[in-house]
Amino acid sequence: MKIRKHGRSIRIIFLGQCIAAGYGIDDVNAYPKLVCRLLAAQFPGLSFQPDFRPLLHPVGLKALLRSCLSSAPDIIFISLPAIFASVPFRLNSLYLAAPDVMNLARSFVRKIEASVRKDSALARAFRKRSAFVPTVVCAPVSPDEYERLVEDAVRFCQQTSACRVVLMGPGGFNVDTGNEELKSPEMCSVINQAILRVGGRLDVPVINAHDWMTDQGGKVFSPGNHRWNQLGHEIMAREIQAVIGAEVRGPGA
Repeated sequence: MKIRKHGRSIRIIFLGQCIAAGYGIDDVNAYPKLVCRLLAAQFPGLSFQPDFRPLLHPVGLKALLRSCLSSAPDIIFISLPAIFASVPFRLNSLYLAAPDVMNLARSFVRKIEASVRKDSALARAFRKRSAFVPTVVCAPVSPDEYERLVEDAVRFCQQTSACRVVLMGPGGFNVDTGNEELKSPEMCSVINQAILRVGGRLDVPVINAHDWMTDQGGKVFSPGNHRWNQLGHEIMAREIQAVIGAEVRGPGA
């Protein structure tokens, strides 16, 4: 890949959900920032800038990638869980269609909120703003549709930029969980295989977190759910570093 000359800095955008955001362990301990710290140690002449953006649903992936490309990242890392094929989601329809516009609007609203008294009428109105946000319910996507949406979005990225894409499928199934949102380990495996096929067709590296983390057993998951604990983040950060490091070195390096 071509490294931007200005400051020898590599920008990596991580698209994902609560795991990537560091839910339960703080974002500083989550894999996006862990990966960048490991890469900085591997390549002392370069700096690595992580940027996390929420992926709300695969139906909005292409629009989200279009928004991401406007900031000229070097690498986009996309985490694709099985939950989108398991349960319906009620989502902000504006964010799905125009995430860049919504990000600007959120930044503007945060600045206003910071400048008004918390007990003012304006502050109370802002707290109720979610009631006025247009929403849409996305039904669970079939594995075939999931695969098509991801492939279409990644092809768009390849055709419109020099940015490298790295994919990661479902993060494993914790058999000790009481969470009913992921119906079965079979669904996780099916979606994982779909993501692996997309990577093979488009020559995009795919991190097989599903098989790796399932083999680790319950020790890598937070109690009662499918999110990774600190050990899980550290294990997967090393796997992700190895793949992104190969992208940084480039062909034949």
